[in-house]
Amino acid sequence: MSIADFLMGRLKQKNPQGYQFIQQVRQSGRDPGDVLKEMYAKGQINDSQLNTIQRQGRMFGINIPSDELAKIKSSKTQPKNVQNGKFGGWF
Repeated sequence: MSIADFLMGRLKQKNPQGYQFIQQVRQSGRDPGDVLKEMYAKGQINDSQLNTIQRQGRMFGINIPSDELAKIKSSKTQPKNVQNGKFGGWF
């Protein structure tokens, strides 16, 4: 069992909705950066959650460069009413 499988199993136990979302993104073949940009633009995730995604991505061996996060953040001014985002405490 790889570390990614272990972490996905933990995510499935802790947040089934978040797990399903990750599986759908993985199976869709879409660029995860595009998915993050879309979610940010819709106000489903905020700046803090993007930073957490970057840190947690490293556990999966996924490097999200800081300049990529800057592009996502500059694509839209973050709405002020977003607190926990779409998945609550997931990120």
